[in-house]
Amino acid sequence: ESGAVYLRAVSLSYLLCGISQIYLILLKNTGYATVSSRISCTAVVVNIICNAILIYGLLGLPALGIQGAAYATVIARLVELVWSYLETKQSGRVQVIWKKMFHAAEKGIVILKGEKSSEALRTLFSVCNRELKDKKCVYVPSEPVLFDDSLLENISMGGRIEDVKMNGILEKTALVEDVKTFEDGLLKRCGKKGENLSGGQRKRVGIARGLYQDADVLFLDGVTDRVDSATARFLVEHVLEEFQGLVVMVFEDGFSQKLDGMVVEV
Repeated sequence: ESGAVYLRAVSLSYLLCGISQIYLILLKNTGYATVSSRISCTAVVVNIICNAILIYGLLGLPALGIQGAAYATVIARLVELVWSYLETKQSGRVQVIWKKMFHAAEKGIVILKGEKSSEALRTLFSVCNRELKDKKCVYVPSEPVLFDDSLLENISMGGRIEDVKMNGILEKTALVEDVKTFEDGLLKRCGKKGENLSGGQRKRVGIARGLYQDADVLFLDGVTDRVDSATARFLVEHVLEEFQGLVVMVFEDGFSQKLDGMVVEV
């Protein structure tokens, strides 16, 4: 019977804990591990103090026994959640959209904005690639690393060549016309570090490589940089807006404002 009393009283803490822990994990992985630890430690201290007061009836309150222990846990979790919420108001913190907390996004665009956006992007990719076992996560750096082999091999990364798939990706990344100008077409050698290609071509080959890997979550450190405005608009329309998974990208002035995505200050 006492166990049932405890569970009824403590049940709310599970919901509070679930929400606050999500945000605390985000803090840890975006450079604010100290803040996250401070919140967690404070919640533990509050729990201990409230346990003593409510279990034994200190400060003139009635002794509640095991029920008091449950209430102490709820209070501690509430403190943890409120502090986590207040952190969303601080400059430089990850801005959590609470109304979407229970929505598992599998399609859409998340835009990281701030001086540390590239660093945050790499960190998020590392975490997601490690934790999301059932999702294919692909990272496209600001300067794609190309090797001295054909354009075809640089995009497919040694994987199976599927003509229909390859042609579709070349169209999406505006590489079709470029390939037509190459004497060897897709067999053109990119050269060491892609030295035989322009900066814009290297960027688009990197994006094409990411798309060819059938990513569920695509991390892009720049999409429209190093290309002209017409090509940039084409990439936004055909790569970002048509991608069937989740895109996480750094903010790019002039284009990111037009995207229907969630902006996160980092």
